[in-house]
Amino acid sequence: MSEKETVGMTEQVKETKKVSKADEAKKKKAKYAMIKVIVALCAVLCIVLTVFEMGATYRAIKAVDVDGTEYSVAEYNWMYSTSVYEVYNNLYQSYGDLTSYFLNVQKPLDEQKYSEEETWADYIKAYADNALIEMTELYNAAKESGFVLPEEVAATIEAEWAYLEYSAAYYGTTVGSYVEMNYGRGVNEKVFKDMYERYLYSIAYAESFVEGQEVAADEIDAYYAENAADFDSVSFKYYFANGTDEEGNEKELEMQMAKNEAEAIVAGTEEVEFSTQKYALAAGLEEAYAEWLFDEARVAGDREMFEAEGGYYVFEFIGLDDLHYNTVNVRHILVAPKDTADEASWQEALAKAEEYKAE
Repeated sequence: MSEKETVGMTEQVKETKKVSKADEAKKKKAKYAMIKVIVALCAVLCIVLTVFEMGATYRAIKAVDVDGTEYSVAEYNWMYSTSVYEVYNNLYQSYGDLTSYFLNVQKPLDEQKYSEEETWADYIKAYADNALIEMTELYNAAKESGFVLPEEVAATIEAEWAYLEYSAAYYGTTVGSYVEMNYGRGVNEKVFKDMYERYLYSIAYAESFVEGQEVAADEIDAYYAENAADFDSVSFKYYFANGTDEEGNEKELEMQMAKNEAEAIVAGTEEVEFSTQKYALAAGLEEAYAEWLFDEARVAGDREMFEAEGGYYVFEFIGLDDLHYNTVNVRHILVAPKDTADEASWQEALAKAEEYKAE
């Protein structure tokens, strides 16, 4: 791989190095960093909750201890909600509006399957736990190194809070109620800003650390060769043959009709309007879909059908992007007219541009 071909991969590999360092640190501290999430409250607490303001209680009770750093229930709620948004946005970047077929944030997460063994609630819980551990380790390391919070990060926090205030006013509620509704019980202005600052502070420190690392082209090549599946992406077309009735219930007859339609589309005897998905990563696809799409035998135009909940998907392979591409350097001279409303100025600018071109 040439130096130019590696430019597009450098940042991704730097990010991978950062994650690898964080993972290594987590392994070393695993026996010390234990997540203890509260699963029940005693009968005495139930009595207390009838007397004291609920939000204050969530802010007072310890839910998690990460290597000596304690987080309240409210603070853990903030991380959990933030993790939901992160996971959903990551999926949305690959699937767009199709994301709701995998993760519907309007429905209870513990009623949606992530895998055969886990629900989305289980997955998000594990994601939030890991995020909290990583944030804590980075935050502590940044403090020990004397890392100073960049001014733009502080400005980001205030801008985000201003946006929340605007949103609360738009929906006709108080900012406190709006924040608690979106980030969980007990989350108020202080909890939000404290956690958001820790979160951004740890990210800023990690980025400053990675920016100081030099990565050679041969290191990039070697890492890519071993982890190509993490970087390669596919582009494909898809169509969903609906097998439900008017009320959205899966029916045997409708499913058979959907199957017949899907088979006809694969055979090419029936044409439909496909949707297109570009640059999807294997990690964001169902295992069966990814296995077919990333198969080395795939060629443009290949079609396959897969049974899904409520119908059948038909996929058409477009191509695989393995991040090997050439880059170019471009320079230009902009010759602007002095008066965009004056034709003579445009002609004068054109003449000048032609002069530069000739030179």
